[in-house]
Amino acid sequence: MTAPNTSYAWEGLTNGKGYSFVVVVENEAGDSEPSAASAVAKPAAKPGAPVSLTAVLVAKRQVRVRWQAASDNGSAVLKFVLSGCGSADLRPDVFETISSVSSTKGLVCRLVAVNAVGPGPEATAVVLAQGAIGTPEAPRVTRGDAKSTLTWPEPDSSADIDGYRVETDASLGTKTTTTAALVWSPLTNGSTYRFRVRALSDGEEGPWSEFSLPVTPAGKPTVPRKVTALPTAVTGRVALAWQVPTDTGGVPISEYRYRCSATPSEPTVQAMAGPVTVAVAVGEPLRAWSCAVMAINAAGLSSDVAPVDINPADGPPTAAPTGLIAGSAGGAVTLRWTPPASGWSPYQYTVSRTGAADSVVLGTSIELKGLSVGVPIALTVTGTSALGVGPAATLTVIIPAPTTTTTTTLPSTTTTTIPPTTTTSTTIPPTTVAPTTTTTLPPTTTTTIPETTTSLPPATTTSLPTSTTSAPTTTSVTVPTATTRVALTPARSGVR
Repeated sequence: MTAPNTSYAWEGLTNGKGYSFVVVVENEAGDSEPSAASAVAKPAAKPGAPVSLTAVLVAKRQVRVRWQAASDNGSAVLKFVLSGCGSADLRPDVFETISSVSSTKGLVCRLVAVNAVGPGPEATAVVLAQGAIGTPEAPRVTRGDAKSTLTWPEPDSSADIDGYRVETDASLGTKTTTTAALVWSPLTNGSTYRFRVRALSDGEEGPWSEFSLPVTPAGKPTVPRKVTALPTAVTGRVALAWQVPTDTGGVPISEYRYRCSATPSEPTVQAMAGPVTVAVAVGEPLRAWSCAVMAINAAGLSSDVAPVDINPADGPPTAAPTGLIAGSAGGAVTLRWTPPASGWSPYQYTVSRTGAADSVVLGTSIELKGLSVGVPIALTVTGTSALGVGPAATLTVIIPAPTTTTTTTLPSTTTTTIPPTTTTSTTIPPTTVAPTTTTTLPPTTTTTIPETTTSLPPATTTSLPTSTTSAPTTTSVTVPTATTRVALTPARSGVR
């Protein structure tokens, strides 16, 4: 910072934190050498008000005053000053006193904390007369699994207390107890609650306390899911993987721990931030080892999963995926296959095709879009295990061009029939007197014109092929997020 004269007020510093300063003089010729560093100075403010001040008449003209510490705001509290119900300067480590008073009518106790900066704001409490029910302090709350445990000190009271009533800020009704403690159950893990309490005396109820600090019940997480331990190509190392537990207990998982061992008495334990695949050093032979993974949240550690045995293999998958089939619809192809029947089982597949980037698949199907129409396309699938890549299976597909269907119908067939010729016979009768003369005409000739049928060829229908498209199966892959630890070191401050 630049100061126009020989003093400067530097604002925005943190109370209670130490700072030292150096000064550099500058003129037209340049800057001087820095001065020696100043003594360390700690900014501070006046202290806060004392907390939970109570005042109760415990005997005639005797008032017991209690309170809790005030915030020092960067400068240690030097003393407490009591007034209103007697007067006294009290040590900073004293939080209770008996004060003598001449009268209790309308009496109000006032208390302030004082540090090197000055006196802070005052806390006040009306002196409770004899027979009055005191006000409890805000409950202390401890989280549990679907429950919370509440405790509080008995309040100062000149009346006999025979019980307490407790309520939450979640509209769950009230509960009563005869002691200064209560277990509230059931509650919902992962939800936040606050509680307050009031004292009971002979059917009367005293004032409510302040609400407690918020508390979030939580249970231990269930075990991580789908734990696998796969040998890697590196001797003596396995790839250990898992998924988030089904029930996290209502709060986030803070870390995971795994154990890989040959016997229960020889564990190797390590913690990490998330469900990822980690390389674990183990011993030989692998068949003698097993691994387990545990999850941890604010409530504690999950139980071990059933041990997952490490089953070593001689190498990568020895067979290619089988049963490749493809169906097309809407310009896309859905490719499906069956895992290989022999060798170390793949845990992922790579699908390759000409002119496009490889696709990594965790399942056994994939939808491919943007394929060329009408040309052969080779689709190749290979399986990958922890020990390497296995043989490939290839299927060639051709996507037909989309077309429309056209039907042409010719006129119907016509048939014409010519009727047959009629036959005529004429006979001349014989003469009666003269010698008989018989004239026979030649035999009648019958001519039949054959029936003629003309048929046009049948109607011809031409249909072009259609295409079918099926929708894809989408696979989502989550990349674990790395965790970075950052340490901040206070910088030295200087005045220029």
